[in-house]
Amino acid sequence: MLFLPKNEKDKKNMSLRKTSQPGYMAKNWKSTKTCNRCGKEYPKDKDHFYPVTDPRAGYTKENPGFSYYCIPCENKRTNKYKKLNPEKIWKRMRDYDETPHGYITNMWNDMKKSKKGCEFKSFDEVWEHWEEQVRTYGMMCPYLGIEMTMIRGKSRAAGKLVITPTNVSRDKILPSRPYSKKNLVFVSWKANNAKHSITPRIARRFLSFVRERYGTEDIE
Repeated sequence: MLFLPKNEKDKKNMSLRKTSQPGYMAKNWKSTKTCNRCGKEYPKDKDHFYPVTDPRAGYTKENPGFSYYCIPCENKRTNKYKKLNPEKIWKRMRDYDETPHGYITNMWNDMKKSKKGCEFKSFDEVWEHWEEQVRTYGMMCPYLGIEMTMIRGKSRAAGKLVITPTNVSRDKILPSRPYSKKNLVFVSWKANNAKHSITPRIARRFLSFVRERYGTEDIE
C-alpha cells in the first residue's frame, strides 16, 4: 500500500525513515557538502565540517555525518551564542566539571603540562586509572579515609579564593617523578595540601622521631 504524506509532519517522518534505512547513507554519500550558512562547497571531511553522530539518520561513531555549517561558520555561531548566553555557558561548564568525566578531564589537561613529565598517553588511560582506584577505595580518600567530592574546586566569594577541602585532587607519591600509573593517586585536597612535597623517606623519618619522642603513647 502506497503511503502519501498529508502534511509537513508526514514528510519529515518519511524522510527520517528513509535516511535511517540500512545502507542509505552509504548509497547516497557525496564527496562534497555545501555549508547551509555561507553557501560555499567544501570536501565532506573533518577538516571542513565537524563530525556528527545521530543514529536516527544512520550516523554512528565509526561512520559519522557532518554538521550543517562549515567549521568557520560553526565557530562563529558558537562564539555568538557564548557572548549572548554567558550564564548558560557557565552553568553548563560548571555542571560538566562536577561530573567524574569532566573533573578528571580537567586534571588530565593539567597533567599534560607537568614539568616533571607525564607517562599517560591519553585521557582514556587516566580514566582507567581513576576507575581502578574507585573500584578499590570507592570515593574515599586513600590517605585520610574521608569521602571525596567533586564540587567545582575554585570560585570567588567575597574576594577570596574558596577551595573545597574534600575535593578530589591528584598527588604524585614521589614528587620528583612524572605522573604514572605507579606514581599517581587521587586524594582529597586536604590530604594533598598536608602532604605537599613530603616524600615517603621524610615521612618515615618523621614517624620515627615521633615514636622516639612519645613512645607508645596514643597520639593523633
